Amino acid sequence: MTATFDRCLLLILIAWRHSTPITKPITRGALQPVRPLNASTFPEAMMLLDGKLLWCPNAKAGTSSIYECVLNPTGMNPNMDKKHPRCFDSCPISARNIFKEGDRRARRAIATAPSFTVVRNPWDRLRSCYVSKIVTNKIAPAAETPAGTKGTKPCTKCNRTSAMTFVEFVGHVEKHPRKNIHWEPHSSRCHPADGSRGGGFRYSHVVKLEDGLFEQIEEIFGLHGLPFPRDPMARNVKIKSNTSNTGVENAHAARELALREFYFGAATPEVSAAALVERVGKIYERDVRSHGYTFPWRA
Repeated sequence: MTATFDRCLLLILIAWRHSTPITKPITRGALQPVRPLNASTFPEAMMLLDGKLLWCPNAKAGTSSIYECVLNPTGMNPNMDKKHPRCFDSCPISARNIFKEGDRRARRAIATAPSFTVVRNPWDRLRSCYVSKIVTNKIAPAAETPAGTKGTKPCTKCNRTSAMTFVEFVGHVEKHPRKNIHWEPHSSRCHPADGSRGGGFRYSHVVKLEDGLFEQIEEIFGLHGLPFPRDPMARNVKIKSNTSNTGVENAHAARELALREFYFGAATPEVSAAALVERVGKIYERDVRSHGYTFPWRA
């Protein structure tokens, strides 16, 4: 009888131990208290939406669409009417600022809030950055200005009259992978835990852009009680998923075909498409591994 009782007590203690969340201190900056997640880093870019949900924006992965089509219509972007309506370190909904300057209730909200981030195929994300920022001269990176200059002629300090080629851009990103948020790896900016190493932030939801941005965001917002506009119109999202399986498959196929054509078109006699794909894969190795991305060589 005693042995049976001791065995039952031991099983209860083991079950209790494994059901108790293991917490670690947030080691970045001044965020010293613990949060009930196995996280060793807290992203500087993190924001608290509507006091309920943490979001780490990842440039060139639906960020403009979320700002302009979800946060602005619902009034969740405090910088909506400013010249630069993005939220960075000084933004009122910066999670780090709230944690450092807020009261106990605000800190508690940060410590317990669920979280999400959006990821994108790294090969497609870098292509999008090149087409929308480099080719248009909105960002002109150079050796002297690795983050790129804004609103100037491309690479004026190195006597260029045209934007760098994609091969040259890949070489620049290889040397300066963290200098600009538009090409910075998601693993560097948002610190997701990938299971292969200690630490990392454990997100409640990781959204893949390719699987339909607004469909997933609406579900997450509804789950956590945040408002969502009735008919969001996507900005910068060229191919949207469809409710039918055929529509989704067609959208994926079209995106993959466009990506293959871009890399083959960007290749040179000296640098093949395969070499470009390999080099971009190495830049974003952690992103590729963490989120299971591959380059779509075959249709």
